[in-house]
Amino acid sequence: ELLVMLDAFRRASASRITVVMPYYGYARQEKKSTGREPITAKLVANLLTTAGANRVVTIDLHSPVIQGFFDIEMIHLTTVPLLANHIRAITNLQDAVLITPDTGRVKVAEKYVNLLNLPLVVMHKQRSGERGEGVEVSAIVGSVEGKRPIIIDDIIATGSTIATCAKALLDGGALPDMTVAAVHGVFSSPAEELLGMPEITRIIVTDTIPLQNQVLAHKTSVISVADLLAEAILRLHEGRSISALFRRWNEEFPV
Repeated sequence: ELLVMLDAFRRASASRITVVMPYYGYARQEKKSTGREPITAKLVANLLTTAGANRVVTIDLHSPVIQGFFDIEMIHLTTVPLLANHIRAITNLQDAVLITPDTGRVKVAEKYVNLLNLPLVVMHKQRSGERGEGVEVSAIVGSVEGKRPIIIDDIIATGSTIATCAKALLDGGALPDMTVAAVHGVFSSPAEELLGMPEITRIIVTDTIPLQNQVLAHKTSVISVADLLAEAILRLHEGRSISALFRRWNEEFPV
C-alpha cells in the first residue's frame, strides 16, 4: 500500500515526498547469515526510492548500517532518552545493572549507561538452527549476582532472546525482578508464553508498533513517540535543522 501511495503522489507531481516509518520492517535482514539469503533491508530501501520517496524518517534501526542502503535522505531518530527516562521513573535502580543481550548492541547500551549511571553487563549469545531461531548464552561478561537486571534491546519479536537471557541471569544469581526495555514491540508468537515468566516484572516499549498482545498488557508500559515524530516532521516542513533537535537532546540527555 505504501508503494502504491508513493507512485500515486509521484504521478500527481508532488514536489517532495517524505515517508515516516517508525518501525522499518525487515531491518534485521541487513546481511546474509547463510548462503542464498536475500538482503531484504536493502531491497525495501530500493523499493521506496524507486516508488518515488525523497526522504525516509525512521526510529532506532536494528543496525545503523541500513542508513547507507538509501540513496535518498535518511533521518534516523532515537528513543533512547525517552526509554531511559521511563526506566528511571518506574524502576528501582538500587542494585540495578544494565544488560545487553548482544555484543553488537554495546554502543547503544553505553548511551543508557551514561543516562542512568549504571554498570553494564554484556551477554554473548549464539544462534542455532537453520534460520537462527534457537538462542544460547555462551558467556556473561560482568557480575549479576544479587543485582536487578534491566535488559535493553531494540526489538522484541518472539521473545526467545530475552527469555534465554533472563534464565541465564537467574542462573548467575540475579534477583527475580527484571525489567525489559525495547523500542519496537512486535510480540509475535510465542512471546506471550516466553515473556510471561514471573521473574520479568515489567516490560517497556514504544508505540512504533501498536500493542495488540493483551496477555502481556498488565506488565507492559507503552511510551508514545508522537512528540518526537511531530517535532522532526515540523522541522523538516519548515526547513530547519534536524541535527539541532539532537543537539538539544544532547544537552539534556548525553547520548
